[in-house]
Amino acid sequence: MKRREFIVLVGGAVAWPFPAPAQQPRKIPTVGILWHAGSREEEGILYDSMHAGFAALGYVAGKNFAFEERFPGEIAGRFESFANELVSLNVDVLVAVGAPSILAAQKATTAIPIVFVPPQDPITLKVVASLARPGGNLTGLTTMGVDVAPKRVQLLKNTFPDISSIAMLFDPVVAYNVVREVEETRLAADKLGMGFKAFEAHVWEDVEPIFAKIAQGHFSAVIVAQGPMFFIERQRIAALAIANKLPTMGASDVFAEGGLLTSYGPDWPPLFRAVPGFVDKIIKGAKPADLPVQQPTSFEFIVNPKTAEAINLKIPAPPLLLASRVIE
Repeated sequence: MKRREFIVLVGGAVAWPFPAPAQQPRKIPTVGILWHAGSREEEGILYDSMHAGFAALGYVAGKNFAFEERFPGEIAGRFESFANELVSLNVDVLVAVGAPSILAAQKATTAIPIVFVPPQDPITLKVVASLARPGGNLTGLTTMGVDVAPKRVQLLKNTFPDISSIAMLFDPVVAYNVVREVEETRLAADKLGMGFKAFEAHVWEDVEPIFAKIAQGHFSAVIVAQGPMFFIERQRIAALAIANKLPTMGASDVFAEGGLLTSYGPDWPPLFRAVPGFVDKIIKGAKPADLPVQQPTSFEFIVNPKTAEAINLKIPAPPLLLASRVIE
């Protein structure tokens, strides 16, 4: 080959286009959710509410978002195991539902942002320094269950003036998360001159014997404290209360809707629908330490007349008029 031809060939080779490097697929954010119940179905309206919140913000699973969800089923060791599993997946944000999930997530990571819902008092739970400035890698939404505990006692007394004693059903799964709620309820009952006793229920199998004791003790009414197990078993608790002809007060709308006679507190579905707003801000660069814990702005007193009829109890007109909602 002549030297000139060789140069032309080499020159041509240099000019040939090289294929462009393949573009790496863009990583979509992954959110881990540590629930408390055993399945999506058990979480029910709370699961649907949170996912509706994500959809409203335009997040579509598998398209621009990924979910890793775990359901411990109220089995103690699973909270820690699933929290560690989600952290090992290096999720972008970890959502923790209920006190056991929150504490397990807090223990599992100090680096991954955590959004919690719906503890009574996140300060007493020791997961934030203050509501205004959480200060660490956790923030979220609270029900302010401790603050409204006295109001529940007052509403029961106003609705049923003949009530002379109150029993309280509480789950000490995280003792210091409920101890203040119990004590505030006790103080409110004392101020109104009513007897009071708190009963611990660790698992569902504890509940039926406790209701038998409450009936034998001739308590006038039962307050069901906020707790993950009580949420799951709210319909069976309502059935026990009806069987024992006992008026009941629950922690939020989902309890009255589940069959308890009354409830007072913030509506829970809106709290769960608001969780994605925190996640969205964090994905876009906000720090949990700088996102104030969201407190409820409204509380509802809800009455279930069907339950009243089932226990042969007439609800006076004034409380019905004061109720935020009457379940038809």
